Amino acid sequence: KRPLPQKCLIMRSQNSPILKAKENLRTVLAERHSISDHPKVSEAIESLIEVWKKEDSTITSPPYQASAAPARSELLLGEWRSLSASKYPDRIEKPGEPGIFQYTLGRLSFNIFQPKKLVCTVNEVFNVVSKIEDDQQKDDNVIASYNNVIELTAHTDEGDLPAEICMDGRCSTKSDERLEVVFTAGELRKGAAVQSDKKLLALWEKTFEGAYAKAEKEKGFKESILQWLVKSMLNMTMPTDECAKYEMKRPMKGYVDVLYLDEDLRITRGNYGSIVIVERVTE
Repeated sequence: KRPLPQKCLIMRSQNSPILKAKENLRTVLAERHSISDHPKVSEAIESLIEVWKKEDSTITSPPYQASAAPARSELLLGEWRSLSASKYPDRIEKPGEPGIFQYTLGRLSFNIFQPKKLVCTVNEVFNVVSKIEDDQQKDDNVIASYNNVIELTAHTDEGDLPAEICMDGRCSTKSDERLEVVFTAGELRKGAAVQSDKKLLALWEKTFEGAYAKAEKEKGFKESILQWLVKSMLNMTMPTDECAKYEMKRPMKGYVDVLYLDEDLRITRGNYGSIVIVERVTE
């Protein structure tokens, strides 16, 4: 975990409007089961941004004044935990449990990881941004690794399995508010508990053994053509039964606009319009 640089620490009084606006956002988000595109959450975000820009404008020292150019700020660096729910296609709704977010493994990975029909619960999502020393680095730009970890529980007929989807990426500053983001690789990994538990390890092997070979045999003509096109376009190597990892030599580029950034909270909007609210991991 990367500690927050001391020069980026900001002392605010307990009566600070920005602290009240942040607390309001957290409360509203929790009441709406972490759904970041709910109208009430959108209102709370807009109120926070308004207070932030007004209060931040009174700070003249560049390390602290993030609102003027958040995509160039060192406050971006560190480990972040998602407060808002991740949205993927075809969520599996659980009656009476609106705060539980379940998807098939296929939907979580754009049908890359197998078995794609395996139901998984998303527990937590982390984003780790670490500065990269690069010859193309400019004084006011950020070039950094931008890695995501999705902590899951995979549900099998014989029990639950902790798992992780880890995605390797990179981000760079494109404007004062925008970061270009590129993901180059991803891997399905055993959760830490699986490694130290013989029963869980045996269940993991049973669940995933031969999954890619089986999927290849069952793949229809349309799916085969689509996968071939994706692999060719992205120069992509797919996961196998020997190595559950994919890599892209020609990855697609996306972006995130930094809507809000301070020492412990970040809000971004992606190129598809998704709003992501994260808090800094400090422990």
